[in-house]
Amino acid sequence: RSEQFMILGSERPNPRMMEKLPWIPWSQRSFVTLTNQMNWEIFTDFVDKVIAKNAAIAAGKQTLRAGEAFNMQGTITNYAAMLADMTGRAGLGPLKELSPAMNAGLFSIRLTLGRILTPRHLLSADPMVRKEAWKTIMGAISAYGGIGLAGKQLGLWDVSLDSNSPDFGVIRIGPARIDPSGGYLQFATLISRLVSQSST
Repeated sequence: RSEQFMILGSERPNPRMMEKLPWIPWSQRSFVTLTNQMNWEIFTDFVDKVIAKNAAIAAGKQTLRAGEAFNMQGTITNYAAMLADMTGRAGLGPLKELSPAMNAGLFSIRLTLGRILTPRHLLSADPMVRKEAWKTIMGAISAYGGIGLAGKQLGLWDVSLDSNSPDFGVIRIGPARIDPSGGYLQFATLISRLVSQSST
C-alpha cells in the first residue's frame, strides 16, 4: 500500500475507512498471495530450464559458439528483472525511498516504469531471456487481440482498430471501457503515434 498509495493505507481518510471493511483487506491479501505464487512458479520453472541447459553444456550435448560463455547467475538475474518489469515491480534504484511520495502524484511509479521498460527485454543480450520475452509478449498480444477481435466479430462488444484513437484496442461495452492488457495499450498507442508522426 505504501508503494501503490491506492485504496488501502493510513495516509488518507478514505483508505482508513476501506481498511475497516473486512472483505477489502481479505481480497488484497488473496490477490497478492496468488500473484506472488504465480510469479514464483514462473521464476522457478525458468531456473529449471537454466539448470538443464547448463547440464547439457557440461555433458557436451549442447555446444557454444567460439568465445561464448554461459553465465547461469547472470541469466537468472536478467530473467528476474524481466519478470519484475512485466509484473509492475520495476526497480527504482536510488529513488526507492521516494516511492511513496512519487506514487502520490504518479499513481504507481514501479508499475508505470515496468510498463515502459518491458519492451527492452525483447532486445536482451541474453538469448534465453530474449526468447522468453518474445514468447511472453507475443503470446499476450495474441491472447488480448484474439479475445478482443473474437468478441467484436460475435457482436459482444466493440473494439477500435484506429491507432490514433484513445480507445485503440480497448473493449467497449456501452459506456464502459476495458483494457485487457492491464495498461500496456496506453504505451503501445503512444509508440504507434510517435512512429506514425516521425514517418510523415
